[in-house]
Amino acid sequence: MDIETKPKPLRIVSGPYREMEHQLNQLLKDYVALVWNLCAIADQMHVTCVMIHQSEMRKMQLMQGGPIRPN
Repeated sequence: MDIETKPKPLRIVSGPYREMEHQLNQLLKDYVALVWNLCAIADQMHVTCVMIHQSEMRKMQLMQGGPIRPN
């Protein structure tokens, strides 16, 4: 990601499981998954995921006085 480009704080991704697997693996390098939803639509598994950028997660942890890194 370009340093000068501010990432989106929230991402919502949705689609068939087979198409989403690669995209989610790439996004999980910079984002944390908050909510997952799996459902069957027309005999196909669909995934919807709400993700928050890691920098936003750190901000929330700092505001709450929690750890920045897991032990």
